[in-house]
Amino acid sequence: MEQVQPLINTKEKKKHLRHLPFPSPYAVISGMLKKMMARPSPSGNSSGEKGRTVCIPVCYGGRHGPDLQTVADYNHLTPEDVIAVHSGGCYRVL
Repeated sequence: MEQVQPLINTKEKKKHLRHLPFPSPYAVISGMLKKMMARPSPSGNSSGEKGRTVCIPVCYGGRHGPDLQTVADYNHLTPEDVIAVHSGGCYRVL
């Protein structure tokens, strides 16, 4: 049986990837998340930004959320608990 050899071995590949002419996707997303996390929350807004609360209606279970039971089982919760956790928070959208 003939073996297939990679064109670039792992060590060379890592070396090559470190010298890309642009930042890695991980570096871009990581930087964006760090900037977002550094911003004040809507409830403790000290930067003078104006915000508003938007209520978004959500349907759970049935044809609107056939994975509700799967999510509940995976997290050792009841479907009602999943709904309470998901709908009980205030989410900041940027």
